[in-house]
Amino acid sequence: MTENEPAPAPPAPAAVLPLLPLEPEGVKSHGCLKWGLIGCSAFAVVVVVGLIFASQRLMDVALSTVERSITASMDKSIGITPRIEFGDAMKAFTARAKKGGVPADEMTAFKKKVETALADNKVTTEELAELTKALKK
Repeated sequence: MTENEPAPAPPAPAAVLPLLPLEPEGVKSHGCLKWGLIGCSAFAVVVVVGLIFASQRLMDVALSTVERSITASMDKSIGITPRIEFGDAMKAFTARAKKGGVPADEMTAFKKKVETALADNKVTTEELAELTKALKK
């Protein structure tokens, strides 16, 4: 290239295609997947209701397992009255827990007392009294 020669012309811009409509003309839009959204919403409601019932059943199974473990580990010297009191308190506690009436801190405190009582695979009269007291809160 010499000084007297003109600079080459810039390249021509690429042709821009016109935007095509997303739907052909004459077709009315009735919403974005309306029935799909309604179906998914209904399915979500069914799943949530199912999970609520499943969680209540799971709570019932877990607490009845704890009750059986404690009952099986009770010392033979424990009388019938403390056993009945514990069973009644456990039933009331389970009913409250299934309805969501037991706060998390109360459930955690009860769990720690159960773990302490079952640590030696033997529940004494004093430990049973503590557990019954914790259940009646």
